[in-house]
Amino acid sequence: MSNDAEKIFTNSTINQHYLSRAEQRFNSQNKNAQPRNQEINIFDIEEIKALGFNATSATKKIAVSLMGQDLFSIRTGKDKRLNLENLMCPLESGYSEAVDALILNNAFKEKSSEENTQSLKKILSLKLMSTFRNPYYIEQTLRTLNFGTNFILDSNEHLVALINLYKKDNNIKRLCETFDVSELTYISWINTLIALLLNSEKNKSIIEGMVEEIFMANEFFHSIILYTYDDDVVFLPEAGMYETANNHSMQYFINLSSRAFLLINSNAVSNFGKMKMNPVFYQHMVEKLNDKNKIEKFINKIKGKKHFSAKHNDYKMVKIFNTQCVFYAKKHVLFSQSKISEEIYSIIPK
Repeated sequence: MSNDAEKIFTNSTINQHYLSRAEQRFNSQNKNAQPRNQEINIFDIEEIKALGFNATSATKKIAVSLMGQDLFSIRTGKDKRLNLENLMCPLESGYSEAVDALILNNAFKEKSSEENTQSLKKILSLKLMSTFRNPYYIEQTLRTLNFGTNFILDSNEHLVALINLYKKDNNIKRLCETFDVSELTYISWINTLIALLLNSEKNKSIIEGMVEEIFMANEFFHSIILYTYDDDVVFLPEAGMYETANNHSMQYFINLSSRAFLLINSNAVSNFGKMKMNPVFYQHMVEKLNDKNKIEKFINKIKGKKHFSAKHNDYKMVKIFNTQCVFYAKKHVLFSQSKISEEIYSIIPK
């Protein structure tokens, strides 16, 4: 294996987090403790659905929370492995600074749209990766990112990694049994993660390019709302965020901390594949302008634009955020508190 492969894939880390410690620390129950001592509360989804406000959490140190042995490793021998930790590190570096920049930004008033957008890109890149690398979302990830399933980069390093994925002494059989997927599916997932993370000619990974496309698409008008709270009331999804979509818009609900979350609402303002402008949104603009003839000019003006706003202690929205966290979760929801109250969560009907 070449020196380049050594730099890219060689890392001795065995215990690998699928939800980064950086994200979890913003939601810890003891934020002022030393990082190695910080803890977080983990709720089982089925228990929340069954017991509601009586559900109990398991308190774990973040150092060992939502992780597994060799999740992203490729065994090359009994005591040798390649893994993707070095590729994931750039996404995690700078995340904390980006979150601080938004939360401490006086409701988006002190910085320019360009500065805020840079912070958003850093945050969303890691959040998307937290979804794609979650082993309970393997099949969902492959459906979403089918371009990466059989991806082969024109490099000896990538070929070495793929060859070792198929060796009998790797750890994939155990992992497949744990996450209930076939070995071929697991191999395709690892290969898709490699496709997402390896840098392109422009020195950017595909996942960073995906985020660029979200914010550059002129077919959308982006509304970004920062919700902040005086108390620890915000759940942390097991994938860091959840995403919803319909025929007219896409929404990203992103946990920033136990006291803050973001809603990015991208509304279609022109045709984009199967997506078209929401008729209610169109009618709202007609009423606002008092003239249908001005619509086209107004739409051209707002295409690709971003509107930043903030709200404080909006408990109706945190209740929606938390309830949907549970609805979309596969296995877990994390929280800084050990109990869930009616003020911040609605029981999901069975």
